[in-house]
Amino acid sequence: MRARVARPGRPEREAYFDTEQVRTGLGGRTARGGAFTTAGQAVKFFIQTVSNIVLARLLTPDDFGIVAMVTSVTGVVVAAKDLGLTAATIQKKEVNHVQVSTLFWVNAAFSAAIVLLVAASSPLFVMWYGRPEVQWVTVAIGISFFPLGLGAQHQAILSRQMKFGRLVTVELASMVLAVTCAIVAAALGASYWALVLHLVVLNTALGTGYWIASGWIPGLPRRGAGVRSMISFGGHMTGFKVINYLSRRLDQVLLGKTVGATALGYYERAYKLLLLPLSQINQPIGNVVIPALSRLQNEPERYCNYYLRALRIIGLVTMPAVTMTIIMAPELIRVLLGPQWDQTAPLFSILGISALMTPFANATGWLFTSQGRAGEMFRWGLISGGIAALAIVAGLPWGTIGVAWGVTIGLVAVRIPLLFWYVGRKGPVGIRELWGLLPFPVTVSAAVAATVALFRFYGRLGQPLADLLIAAGIALAAGAAVLLILPAGRRTLRDLRYVLRVLFAESQ
Repeated sequence: MRARVARPGRPEREAYFDTEQVRTGLGGRTARGGAFTTAGQAVKFFIQTVSNIVLARLLTPDDFGIVAMVTSVTGVVVAAKDLGLTAATIQKKEVNHVQVSTLFWVNAAFSAAIVLLVAASSPLFVMWYGRPEVQWVTVAIGISFFPLGLGAQHQAILSRQMKFGRLVTVELASMVLAVTCAIVAAALGASYWALVLHLVVLNTALGTGYWIASGWIPGLPRRGAGVRSMISFGGHMTGFKVINYLSRRLDQVLLGKTVGATALGYYERAYKLLLLPLSQINQPIGNVVIPALSRLQNEPERYCNYYLRALRIIGLVTMPAVTMTIIMAPELIRVLLGPQWDQTAPLFSILGISALMTPFANATGWLFTSQGRAGEMFRWGLISGGIAALAIVAGLPWGTIGVAWGVTIGLVAVRIPLLFWYVGRKGPVGIRELWGLLPFPVTVSAAVAATVALFRFYGRLGQPLADLLIAAGIALAAGAAVLLILPAGRRTLRDLRYVLRVLFAESQ
């Protein structure tokens, strides 16, 4: 690993937290970071897709349902694994070695406590679901959270310095290792334990990889290190993440209790298939954009421009693609998972309607985080979580279909309008700018929907893979035509050319 060069008058260890070079070359670093992240996410998407296809044929819906019963609850630990201190380290303008070392030990103590808490609560999972298998699944998954928590501050250092190439390398290597272990275990007859092994290997490899890639060695914690404001910020961030996670997983917890593991397995696969491509776009771009926006807090015009450009591109990519998959859901499920998963298709289509707006909702988190509005983010989480919970409970009497409609209507009709108003009340990006992003991707998506629907109802060949490929081509052609015709489309193309130009210039 290349040795770090400290600025004059600063200890070498403080060079890990110096962001002067980041601010100076922000445009190039953002473009290169986006390129690294996009390439990495494309590879990750391919790996995860192959993994889903293979594991869906080696395992049963019941296997997926058993693990979903546990992860729908323990996943809250992932949301709170770092107490929000990773975001605090990234967002704060100035931090030092002593402060981050203190935060590291806070994360370590919290991770150890989580392992003990999850293990102790495992009998409660058996009582709730009535499936004895979930007890040791819970213990094994809980243990895997410890190395992930130990690497939280190392991950933050890499993000703060915008070392996205190293982050992507760690994530890809960890994923390849975890997927390989899971597939081999499933082929050997490990059933649901193959899915557990995937999580254990992935979390362990990620935590270890962040340590190695960052090169930072934490010191001992100190009183009076000046981390109170960072812990407060992180506490609000964690509160939001926990509430947001619970509101998004309450459906699976209640369905696991009321309809059983097999029906939950169908629902869980539909949910995961929708989140998979969306997470490959929003999360990595957010990892690039949040540090950049955090460095631009005192430049509102430049801040707004950065944000709108990023979200405009996301809307262009996600909304038309999701529209196509909603219409072609039966063919998509048959190709990816096989005929034994056909009951997943209607759930996928219903949840897909909510997925149209999910990227825009998720991207508002960039505003809260980069502007230091963690308290407001937490309060929004309480409001949003309450609305989501009511929508899920309202749909529960109608089983998985009812819950899917409850989730969708609650998000699109209630939570999104409230969220845009709430986050746009202050800061460089206002309510008008947020709503102004929607007409263009909606228009492109409408063109995609019309052309793909005509093909599905009047031109299908009856071969799922061939029909899916043809529909994708039709969607691409329709989207490209609208992109070239509309002024907003041409503006988005200019934004893409700008990013590529900056990337090329910085690489010289």
